Amino acid sequence: MTRRRVLAGAAALLALLAAALVTAPARLLPLLVDTRPLLLTALEGTLWQGSASRAVVATEAGFVHLGRLDWRLHAGSLLTLRPRVAIAAQWGQQRIAATLERRAGEVRLRDVDAAFDARLARRFAPVDLRGRFELQLQKLWLAGALLQRAQGRALWRQAAWVGPGGQRELGDYVALLETPQAGD
Repeated sequence: MTRRRVLAGAAALLALLAAALVTAPARLLPLLVDTRPLLLTALEGTLWQGSASRAVVATEAGFVHLGRLDWRLHAGSLLTLRPRVAIAAQWGQQRIAATLERRAGEVRLRDVDAAFDARLARRFAPVDLRGRFELQLQKLWLAGALLQRAQGRALWRQAAWVGPGGQRELGDYVALLETPQAGD
């Protein structure tokens, strides 16, 4: 075989592999990436841009439903070995949108916009809250379960607490969140 044929064959093989990777179906995602604690069903689209008709997060307190989940993988982030994916989930009035980036031992969320019913807190603490929680965070960095950095605000709209005497209306609350940053 001539050198020219070997190079042409290698180029054709690389083109074929690239085409297969670009068009890889979303259903391969759980085989290629550990998605735990996220459970996804009815995957559509490609690995690069797809959706799951149902997404559920398994927690120690039980399952938290996210509803439909859409994602878009930023291909250029793979070149830096820091995969970055834009996600959006919607389930009724509950929503979450963010850009997620994995780094060595760390998960970095940017541009987080989330809203959910305050009654969800009852799954994690023995308290009966009402109203609506909203998160608007420019950054939220986690190492395992430990908060590393946060910047943004949390809102509790139409806050209420239900106790033995009935429901107590509390109004609206806003908390500005900003962790100190080393070297800043």
